[in-house]
Amino acid sequence: MDKLKYSKFNYKTEDKAGNIVLYNSLYKTIRKYEKKYGVDIEALKLNPDVQTNSKLVQDMQSCGFFVKSDVDEIMISEFAYLQEVSKRNLNLTIVPTMQCNFDCAYCYQEHGGGFMSEQIQHAIVRHVRKNIVNYTSVSLSWFGGEPLLRKDIVVKLSNEIREVCKKHYKPFNAMITTNGYALDLETFNILLDCGVRYFQITLDGTKEIHDKQRALKNGSGTFDRILQNLLDIKNIRKNIQFKIHLRTNVAKEMIPKLGDHVRFLHDNFGDDERFTFFFRQVFDWGGERVNSMRNSMILNQKNELDSMYRALYDTDIPLNYYTYFTDLFYNPICYAGMLYSYIINWDGRIEKCTCESTTETNKFNHIGYLTPEGKFNIDINKEAKWIIRNNSKDCQECFMRANCFGAFCPKNALIGSDNCCPISKTDIDWYLKLLALGDKFITTFSEREG
Repeated sequence: MDKLKYSKFNYKTEDKAGNIVLYNSLYKTIRKYEKKYGVDIEALKLNPDVQTNSKLVQDMQSCGFFVKSDVDEIMISEFAYLQEVSKRNLNLTIVPTMQCNFDCAYCYQEHGGGFMSEQIQHAIVRHVRKNIVNYTSVSLSWFGGEPLLRKDIVVKLSNEIREVCKKHYKPFNAMITTNGYALDLETFNILLDCGVRYFQITLDGTKEIHDKQRALKNGSGTFDRILQNLLDIKNIRKNIQFKIHLRTNVAKEMIPKLGDHVRFLHDNFGDDERFTFFFRQVFDWGGERVNSMRNSMILNQKNELDSMYRALYDTDIPLNYYTYFTDLFYNPICYAGMLYSYIINWDGRIEKCTCESTTETNKFNHIGYLTPEGKFNIDINKEAKWIIRNNSKDCQECFMRANCFGAFCPKNALIGSDNCCPISKTDIDWYLKLLALGDKFITTFSEREG
């Protein structure tokens, strides 16, 4: 029998019952083992060749928790990085305007400027048409400001680019990050018809807190209208496929009410797999607005983060935490650190990171501009700085290295910030505990299998 070793990319935690939950970032596996197997697993970890439950060993090896002793996991991880970063998928984040109808308390953006001109719209389509043969697929991400302030641009460009892809037999997908205020049923159906199938919408907890954090420019609340839009959308026939990712930005005041909010989400949307949920603490992304709620921010203090996650966990409600699952499995590298991934701003600027789209002090983000002929005129010296990785010894030895490859946040790496680790690493214990509340994402080992 081949000698085995415990994978360096494993992470272990326990659920409420003491069952063991194991995750491997290289082989992208999660598995639950009943509490009774804990002693065997610890013995195997110290000595994989110890004589113990053979079915358990076989299962753990099939999941990548144990690998052959001569396997070079670092080399496999590096090979996976090369495959990931060089995918020839054209990923365009298009910003039709930086203007917005909301005045969110924590927003980092400067809501100014105009709207994308027809010349720039034509140039985007020209670029795709001229270069489609060089790409395996095209992904559009609509962003702003609030992109639905110019719904006409979203619909027109989505339709035109999708037609180019269809003509050349290339996969096409599109998503939109919207505040949801203008996403009535008619608008939603129009977006579905032009290929926009993925939506991120923010609902910041109870009506009182949401309306305080995410009000209109005139100060009016937005909760009721967004909720009604979501309920109307939910009533669309179940065979119509889409994904709505509902985000909740949590401030300190919301933590005592999180249990009620989780039950509210479960009661209204929990029976529809097309709706998924995730929670983030309110971040300081920059700008001046966030100063008004600085005392309410959770920041990265472990006790406060634990309070947020524990409030979710203690509900015992297995929400569809698809976003946490994809963070561990399908989103290894920030879009800004990928080749063939660009932001086209409303004025034709080509950028890499949406978090710096209007910050004048970060000139490195503006890497070029779009010509009327559809050419991406890019400063390669600037772009190259985004395709970087953290190669420190700590990063190389990290169990999450095979997931983020040290390329989670190239922006922070560029500005010299220490905050370059993915949330999926810092919060992984809670990610796994929340996923383990249900059986949608995690299967449990059984000796009866096979």
